Amino acid sequence: LFISATIPLPELEQFSISIWGGTTVTLVIVTFTIILSIGVLLVNLNKTIEERSLLVGRAAEQSHLLETQHDALERRSNALEASAKISRKLAALVTSQDILNEITHLIREDFMLNSAAVFLFDANRDLRLASSNGWNEQAYPPDSFVLPINEDIVGLAIIEAQAYSNIDSDRGLKAALLGTNSYAAIPLRGRSDVMGALLLQSEHSKAFGAGRVSILQILADQTALLIENAELFAKQESALEAERRAYGEITQAAWGEYIESQKFGAYLRDKNGLTSVPAEPYDPSAKQRESEKIPITIRGKVVGYSNAHKPKDRAWTNSERELLRILASRLESAMD
Repeated sequence: LFISATIPLPELEQFSISIWGGTTVTLVIVTFTIILSIGVLLVNLNKTIEERSLLVGRAAEQSHLLETQHDALERRSNALEASAKISRKLAALVTSQDILNEITHLIREDFMLNSAAVFLFDANRDLRLASSNGWNEQAYPPDSFVLPINEDIVGLAIIEAQAYSNIDSDRGLKAALLGTNSYAAIPLRGRSDVMGALLLQSEHSKAFGAGRVSILQILADQTALLIENAELFAKQESALEAERRAYGEITQAAWGEYIESQKFGAYLRDKNGLTSVPAEPYDPSAKQRESEKIPITIRGKVVGYSNAHKPKDRAWTNSERELLRILASRLESAMD
């Protein structure tokens, strides 16, 4: 623009100290300002990078923590589900021995263990092996193996009535099987006392954490109550059976005395009417095509027979036999 004379040239001296000095000072100030601005930006950038790195590290830690908690929650959920399934199966059993046999099998299978065993006190208060699954029978015969109460972790769990594992106790395990890297002793706590313990062994070093042990303790308590209920049921059934047997014997004796006091053998009704038949040997096992023998049963005891005869050319039909049984049942009720 100056060359084309579009803008006229200013009238300036070729060299001016004031202009040169002012320009130099201005450039120096601008340079320092730019340098300081860049420095501040670099400091802020470094701070931002450090904060970002810190946040990335925290995010990684939180992610790892969440993953760990998720795994722990999943393991706990699986353990609770397995425990509930085992409880449902055990509740359907009646005898204590069936419960003992099933609990070791189910726990070993559902919790993926090497061995599961139940120790119970006998009449002499010795802790004996009552049931096992995965047990080393060559090293520890089930029939003769007795566990000392004051030596290892099983005795500690029974004395303290609290579950212990190799993680939270330095007590050893006398009955440790080959390949066992972790173990737990769970007391079987009944209504009033500890009846025994559940001994679990695994090849994994951290198989019995606090969460799993607490779930196993709940399962062991439920199992102890089921065993007590089964034993009470067995005793009640035995008492009822003894009572029924005694009552049946009393009833049989009473009917025997009554029949002997009446001095008759039987009553016969035919076309001639009702007559008394003298006592004579009677064989209820003898079979005749024309006769139908129905036992007269009073409270589980046979006190006599109803013997019906037809003419020789006629056989008994099913409906007639059923009618005889109905009449015999009415007779039993009336006589009783």
